[in-house]
Amino acid sequence: MKVLIVAATKEEIQPVLDQLRFQWDIHKRLHKYLHKSTNVDVLITGVGMVSTAYWLGKTLAEHQYNCAINAGVAGCFYKDLPLGTVVNVERDSIAELGAEDGDQILNLEDMNLDSDPIMEVDTISNKTVWKLDFLKELPRVMGITVNRVHGNSDSISDILEKRNPTVESMEGAAFLYACKAADLDCIQLRALSNYVEPRDRSGWELDKAIRNLNLLVMKTIDAL
Repeated sequence: MKVLIVAATKEEIQPVLDQLRFQWDIHKRLHKYLHKSTNVDVLITGVGMVSTAYWLGKTLAEHQYNCAINAGVAGCFYKDLPLGTVVNVERDSIAELGAEDGDQILNLEDMNLDSDPIMEVDTISNKTVWKLDFLKELPRVMGITVNRVHGNSDSISDILEKRNPTVESMEGAAFLYACKAADLDCIQLRALSNYVEPRDRSGWELDKAIRNLNLLVMKTIDAL
C-alpha cells in the first residue's frame, strides 16, 4: 500500500509526521515515510490552489499511489457544526471562476467556454467510496476553494446566496481536480478551525482542529 498525504503546511499534519518513520526527502516538497508496512509519501504543497496544482500534478506524474488524502483545516459557514469537527468535502468548487457582468456572475457555461469533463461547470465531485466505516460517518459537505478567504459581512452573505457552501479552503478543488484527472482514489478531510465571519482569531480553535484532524488521518493510515 502506498498512500499520498497532501497538506498545505507542515503544521497541519505535524502530529501525524511525529508518528511515522522518516525515510528520506524525495525533493523539497515531497518526503517519504513508513508506517508498519504502509509507504506514506507526504507532499507539503504550500498555501493556495496554484502551488497545490503544480506540486500535486508533478507528484502524480512521477509517482504511483493507491490513494491520496488531503488533510487540512477549513473555515465553516454554519455554526451548527462545532469547531474541531472533521468533515469529508465531497464536492468542491472554484468560487471565483467565471466573469462579472454588472451585478451578474457568469460561469464557464454562461460564457460558452469549452466544458471540462472533470468539472461540472466549476465544481468537482469526489465519487470515491472508502470502505472504512468511520470515514463513512463523517459529515459530507460542499466546499469552495478561494484565493482570498472571506472576512467581510457583505461578501459572506453574497457567497452564501450564490453558492451555499459549508466550508472554504484555499486548496481543496485543486486537490480533487488533480486526483480525478489521475484516476486516483482520494478524500479531502478538513477540520473546522473557525467560522467564516468578520476576521477575529480570538474565537478560532486551531489547535483542536489540528488535533482531531491528525487523529483521524492516523486512524485512516492504520486501517489501510
